[in-house]
Amino acid sequence: MAFAKWHSTITDLQGNVIPRAFVTVRDEATGALAVLYEDREGAIGLGNPFQADSEGLASFHVRGGAYHIAASFQGTGREWRYVGIGTAQELDAGAYGAAIGWDATELTPNGLNKHSGAVTGFRVLVIDTGEQRAAVYEKIANGWSSPIYLTGTQGKDGAPVQLSIGTVAAGDTPSATITGESPELVLNLVLVPGPVGDVTPAALAAQTGAEKAENNAAASDRSAAQHAADAEASQMLADQQVAFARDWAQASVDELVDDGEHQGFSAWHWAEKARENAGSGVKSVNGHSEAEVHLSAADVGAATTEQGELAETAVQPEDLNTYYTKQEVDQLLSDYAKSANPQFTGTVNIDGDLMASGDIGANVS
Repeated sequence: MAFAKWHSTITDLQGNVIPRAFVTVRDEATGALAVLYEDREGAIGLGNPFQADSEGLASFHVRGGAYHIAASFQGTGREWRYVGIGTAQELDAGAYGAAIGWDATELTPNGLNKHSGAVTGFRVLVIDTGEQRAAVYEKIANGWSSPIYLTGTQGKDGAPVQLSIGTVAAGDTPSATITGESPELVLNLVLVPGPVGDVTPAALAAQTGAEKAENNAAASDRSAAQHAADAEASQMLADQQVAFARDWAQASVDELVDDGEHQGFSAWHWAEKARENAGSGVKSVNGHSEAEVHLSAADVGAATTEQGELAETAVQPEDLNTYYTKQEVDQLLSDYAKSANPQFTGTVNIDGDLMASGDIGANVS
């Protein structure tokens, strides 16, 4: 198999080259010294630690993994932590999986025990090495290599996504797009309209009822608006009439007050007339306005002399014959019949039937 190479010129923090520095390479995960090689194929081993050349150049080949590299010389030193070394850096991402490859798959690192007798270079894919990270382990002479991680560490939980519906439009091709920035996202849809189905009687009745309700609501709105307009017009008319009445009452000129519909003299006019007439005596009677007014019997509702003479000769109530009822006539006849030797030489005129009930008229002379 091919091993990845690391090389660097060892310098101090000021950038000065440190020749022949001693370099130590350890597995970052276990702290153990890594197995190093001088060549890519791993045919020639390299000590650990080893010494850089006279120009400060240090290089080695090693299996992929994370390493802790330290360099020191005569009390001067530097170190590099978690240095990732591997052949995956030589590949495009698309060829990464194929280049690594593995011979077996296990769920956890404990599954490596099943392959303890495998030959050097045997690879096992472990699905979860911890923190939900996947890695490949390779069999080496003294056990297993450091994990070659395929996935990074698990990140922090993000904020809950708040997805809302944006636009929903009709179109020939259905689609769904998400816009906005997390966690506030908007889902926009394009839907293909389906065929129009049959309208059921219940749906038709509901639609008809809704239309009637809408029409009634519109009519009610118009009626309410008309009532409001009528009330406003009535209020305007009342305001005009109040203003006219005020003008009529407050007018201080002797002229007609006219609002186009009503007219007449103001209250001030009649008050002035009353004031002028007060204490001036009678000026006219029944249309007569001469300096000396003579009243006739007709003017005061009295009888004339001729009417008085006629009254003198008129039949008086006491001159009229007595008017008797039927019962009174019966009583008179009965009393007369009982008297001794009745002698009646007068005249009795009976008006009506003596046998009839009720009153009759009788004149006795």
